Amino acid sequence: MKFLEQPVPLGGQVTGPAGGLDEPFRWVFLSDVCKHCEHAGCLEACPTGAIVRTGVGSVFVQDDVCNGCGYCVVACPFGVIDRRPEPLPGAGGAFKCTFCYDRQASGLTPACAKACPTESIR
Repeated sequence: MKFLEQPVPLGGQVTGPAGGLDEPFRWVFLSDVCKHCEHAGCLEACPTGAIVRTGVGSVFVQDDVCNGCGYCVVACPFGVIDRRPEPLPGAGGAFKCTFCYDRQASGLTPACAKACPTESIR
């Protein structure tokens, strides 16, 4: 979850410290993880076939097939897929949440869902 505090009031909300108007702000909460879209833009944009849909329905990047072109990065409407920085192994290749494909293939729950205290991730 990405948390942003912006210095702009949103409508008639109570803003600033203790409701004062000295420094108005708004909080924006954004989910910054892969949604494993049914019609995944990253999957459709990949020219090498490095991005595939798994047997459990997740969208998975195959590191050994990815050529690092970056088409998937610009095709993701949520901005969650990225390229590995240069000093890291597999530099330039795309990466994102795997939805714990290895865990699901073994019949286990994804780690994020298991750790979520509100059980809002399933």
